[in-house]
Amino acid sequence: MRFALTAVLVALIAFGSAAATMNPECKLVIDFNGSAVTYADITSQTDPADFTAFTAYVVLVDVGTGSEVGMTTISFKLAVTAGTSSPPSFTSMLPGGLAIGSWDTGVTLASTDCMSGPIVYIGSLSCFYLGTPGAITIEDHPEYPRWVVDCNEPGELDYYCVWSHGGVNQAPPASPDPSCLGDTAIEAATWSTIKSLYQ
Repeated sequence: MRFALTAVLVALIAFGSAAATMNPECKLVIDFNGSAVTYADITSQTDPADFTAFTAYVVLVDVGTGSEVGMTTISFKLAVTAGTSSPPSFTSMLPGGLAIGSWDTGVTLASTDCMSGPIVYIGSLSCFYLGTPGAITIEDHPEYPRWVVDCNEPGELDYYCVWSHGGVNQAPPASPDPSCLGDTAIEAATWSTIKSLYQ
């Protein structure tokens, strides 16, 4: 299994210069809903009672463009504020469960199928709240920062941005990517208006 995922990563490097076409607006987010259908359903804050379990989901979304994301492989790292949870347990939600690395040092997940939609649930982090408000943040993989491979044949390397971290009994920290924020539907409408001025 490790060999298969390593082969995928080697292929990524070979095709890393290919134009990114399938995921022009892909964004990674922490969600506490667990059953979001559109980006409007994403819940970036949870308020568990002391000493109760909760789950944070890592989700790839397309926000407001009317298209879908499509992926087969993704790399990221997660961090949890000290004192917020007992040691969490991470589970891949992708078919095949191929994984290299650990969620807290950098993990690459691969799917045996193309995963597509406006919402793609990638993994879950099972936590147990210890009473200290904190955050679950998305950080860069040390070797493959923000890499996501689309469903093209051969797969093309795209890059996601971090739309929202997760807040536990507090608001989530600000996104490290200002360009990832905002109402993309309005931005898309504005861009259409700008383009029409030059036609």
